[in-house]
Amino acid sequence: MKILRDQTFWLGAMTAFAIVFFFLFVGMAQDKVSFHSDGSGAPARAQAPTNGNAGNGAPAPASPRDQVVAVAKTAKVNAKKFAECIDEGKYVDYVKDEIVKANKAGAQGTPYSIAMKGDKKAVISGALPKDQVIAILDGLDTAEPLDVEVAPVTDRDYTRGAENGAITIIEYSDIDCPFCKRFHTSMKELIAERDDITWVYRHLPLAQLHPNAAFKAEASECAGEIGGSEKFWTFLDGIIEA
Repeated sequence: MKILRDQTFWLGAMTAFAIVFFFLFVGMAQDKVSFHSDGSGAPARAQAPTNGNAGNGAPAPASPRDQVVAVAKTAKVNAKKFAECIDEGKYVDYVKDEIVKANKAGAQGTPYSIAMKGDKKAVISGALPKDQVIAILDGLDTAEPLDVEVAPVTDRDYTRGAENGAITIIEYSDIDCPFCKRFHTSMKELIAERDDITWVYRHLPLAQLHPNAAFKAEASECAGEIGGSEKFWTFLDGIIEA
């Protein structure tokens, strides 16, 4: 009888263990399916991270190319020609040459502008508010001589405001510079209020601070090539304010 009782005990224990193991296995299997499934019971496909941060669901930041393409589309610049132009790097050397000219004009940071009236010149250094810019313009007639080499304005330059204004402001600027963005707004307001100013925009991307600025400068030149001065300025406003 003792042997029978022992056998019954061990049989019951093994049966109980098997039942516990069975339900434990089923529970793990269900958890696995629910964790990787899309609700249909089938394993879900692995998803690549959208922003490089282990798939936390945040949207990936737009690449510089995506940014300029989006702005060009809003500006209604021919998409095919624009894409070909930026991908070809057509204006890489042009922008580099603009940087050299800016340095010769005395630019060491951005925004840096030269106001000219006849043979008189004055520096507008930094993102000065509109009132301070006007004060500099009002003092041009008595300005001290300025010994800098400023490349003459030609048909190749993109200008805004008066066609041949009594005053010319040549701005050397970096599209990604936050101070340049502020100055851009001041200049737009100034041009809207006065009819005696010609605004000339030239490129001075600062690669050490803004690694994508040169590419955006090249893209603005592509917009200008395709659509002329109107598209250049529309694109420029869009990319600066983006």
